[in-house]
Amino acid sequence: MDHTNPNGLVVNVTLGRYVRLGNGVTLGNGVTLDRYVGLGNGVTLGNDVTLGRYVRLGDNVTLGNDVTLGRYVKLGRYVALGNNVTLGNGVTLGDDVTLDRYVGLGDNVTLGRYVTLGNNVTLGNGVTLGDGVTLGNGVTLGNNVTLKKVFYAGRDRRGYEFLAAYDASRTNELRIFAGCRDFSVAEALTHWAANPEALRKVWYLTAEVAAHKEGA
Repeated sequence: MDHTNPNGLVVNVTLGRYVRLGNGVTLGNGVTLDRYVGLGNGVTLGNDVTLGRYVRLGDNVTLGNDVTLGRYVKLGRYVALGNNVTLGNGVTLGDDVTLDRYVGLGDNVTLGRYVTLGNNVTLGNGVTLGDGVTLGNGVTLGNNVTLKKVFYAGRDRRGYEFLAAYDASRTNELRIFAGCRDFSVAEALTHWAANPEALRKVWYLTAEVAAHKEGA
């Protein structure tokens, strides 16, 4: 059915059955809500948003334009998603998470509180990020990666961001991430043996991790 906003303008919104709209919700053009969707108070939805079945949005959630949420997605309070963000089925985001534009998350991704992802980030299926983790632009994580704390070494001239983290899904093995690949430290040293810039970043990351362990 058509939804009429407070100004009396029809904005071409489709509402399924059993949809609950909290106080202060703004529905943009082309928004489609499937059945059994629950929206908290103060939710704002941009243009061309698609919400799958059994989506639950907490209070004061803001979704930008062209956002797509799969089935069983749960967003905590004060979550803000920028334009062109796609979340797969079963994604769970804690309170105060901020995702910028062109972020793509696979199925069954779980992000803790205060997680921030930059532009063009891609997370595979089953990825878990702990509280306060921040990933910069262009980071890609494969399936079933679990990261609690991340160390950074900046970008190389190709634009790849180098980071290191213990992957709880692999018995807390220290992994080096760059571009769409991740390696053990030994694999990283071998892979970039002929690339001095990359090698410097790998050594920097291992030193940062070691210093953190000594100071713990």
